[in-house]
Order: sequence, then structure tokens, then C-alpha cells
Amino acid sequence: MTAGFHITDGRGAGHKSCVTAAGQIITAPFGYDETVFNTLDATGTAYHYYGPKAGFQFVITGVIAYATKDVNDSTSTVISIFEAVSTASISATKTLMSFGLGKNAVLPLLPLNIIVTEGVYLNATTDDDDILLTVMGYYVPSLK
Repeated sequence: MTAGFHITDGRGAGHKSCVTAAGQIITAPFGYDETVFNTLDATGTAYHYYGPKAGFQFVITGVIAYATKDVNDSTSTVISIFEAVSTASISATKTLMSFGLGKNAVLPLLPLNIIVTEGVYLNATTDDDDILLTVMGYYVPSLK
């Protein structure tokens, strides 16, 4: 396939997208996903996923949640993923998502494109102690 035009970052770093002769834009992801897995095995506890990096923001590209066979039979568990002021904080400064899962349920949330505020921690909590939760994404330069 022959490209008709190139779009570069102008800094000579070799980062470019191209527009083909057919008008298709070909791009690559900004970075490769990082993944953090936690077993949420205590209620009222903050589970830390990603921390702040100076000059960068985290982008959530996916979440996979599994409620084990030990989740309460009569009610769904509620899982919250949120921004916080520390790794141990269960108080959300901003809730990014909250969802329920029943016993033995799997919830793949893919693909996502959620930007996390610069300078905060990304944590999760649950009201049932039998959740397996993976959060994936990558850091981008701050959009401020």
C-alpha cells in the first residue's frame, strides 16, 4: 500500500500517521497497554491501580471484572473505579464508573478511552469480597 501523505509531529521524532491514496488514515496506538490485576477480597478497602506521573495522564482502555462463585446469591456486588487523593483512599474525588455483577458473572469493558485527571490515583472498591478486577491502559502527555 502506497501512502499519499504523511502527518508528523514536527519534532523529527519519527512519529507519524499516514493518509493513503484512498483517503484512509493509518495510525498506531500512543503506547502499549499496562495491566494491573487485583483480587478485591475485602470490603471497604481501596485497591490501587495506577498513580500519577508528573506531566502525564492515564487513559483507561479496558476493564475486565469477574465475580466469583462466592459472591452473594441474593444481591449483585457493586464495583467502583474512581480517582482518589492517595493509594489507600476509599473516598472518590471523581467516580469514573460503577457497575454491578452477579455471582459467576464476567464483564469485559473493551475498548474504552477514559482519561484520568492528572495528579490523582486510580483506585477501586467493592461491597463484596470476591471480585477479580483488571484495569488496562497507558499514559499520555497531559492534555492541560
